[in-house]
Amino acid sequence: AGNDATEVIRTVIVNEPKGTVTYSTTTSINESEFSITGTLTISGGSLSFELNAIGGSKGASVFLNINGAPTNVSVGIGASSSNSTGFFGPGTYTYTLEGVFRGGDGVAQFGAL
Repeated sequence: AGNDATEVIRTVIVNEPKGTVTYSTTTSINESEFSITGTLTISGGSLSFELNAIGGSKGASVFLNINGAPTNVSVGIGASSSNSTGFFGPGTYTYTLEGVFRGGDGVAQFGAL
């Protein structure tokens, strides 16, 4: 009897645990409060964020910066749009959210995906 070798290949997929986030202040802006700066703290895993904007009666341009990494969204009258950031690992980051609202009821916010 021969010594037949058997090759076994196993693929293991490891999903990184999803992080959680806490914010030092609000994560939304509008025409009357169009600029905020705060910190966010991620623990337990990595996260990406989504920036959402609604243009209101005259449109809007919105800018999110997390530790130097920019994300922006521009929307027309009555339109809505979103854009996602890259991933951020556990740690504390400074963020700035600013908007140029051209009148009306435009709003913007960001949050973890």
